Amino acid sequence: MLPSRASTSFHPLGVSFSLLLFLAVLVEEVELKLLAYDDTSDLALLRLVSKNRFECAKIIPKEHWQYMYRFAPVYLVSCPLGIDPFLTTGEIAIPFILLDGSIRMMTNAPAYFGSSGGGIFLESTLELIAIFSHIYTFRSTAVTHLNYSTPAPAIHTFLKEKGYGFIVDEEKKQETSIAESAKSRG
Repeated sequence: MLPSRASTSFHPLGVSFSLLLFLAVLVEEVELKLLAYDDTSDLALLRLVSKNRFECAKIIPKEHWQYMYRFAPVYLVSCPLGIDPFLTTGEIAIPFILLDGSIRMMTNAPAYFGSSGGGIFLESTLELIAIFSHIYTFRSTAVTHLNYSTPAPAIHTFLKEKGYGFIVDEEKKQETSIAESAKSRG
């Protein structure tokens, strides 16, 4: 069994969530363990153990946060309404907004019930820039083309505060060693 880690929204873990549905399509058996969570930021870190190896999304490093600007094109990948994963496209509407005491990002990539926990990726780099949290509502009406996500700075903070900062530090080390290796080969 091979271990992997996944970040997701915390609030749907008791019901159903995108990652579990997605994994059910890919593998026959997945062992899940909740490693850390924070209901205020609506984040959770899971350990996945399976016979299969999973490719992990790269979380955008701090050095690239300036690319998270208004109107930057994004992809939302999720498993809404219990169906297989699919992608919707949109833009960052508001890069950082304080909502109920937590930092959020608003995008206009269409989302639906069940999209919680899905990843929002920057189109230009394919780096994970946020984890989908919830659909915007106006007077109890869901506005599916406006949604809130927990952005990368909050994900970095969550991982570091919970003792898993090495995950983002590891990605940076790998990126640096690849660049150094390429330079040395000319």
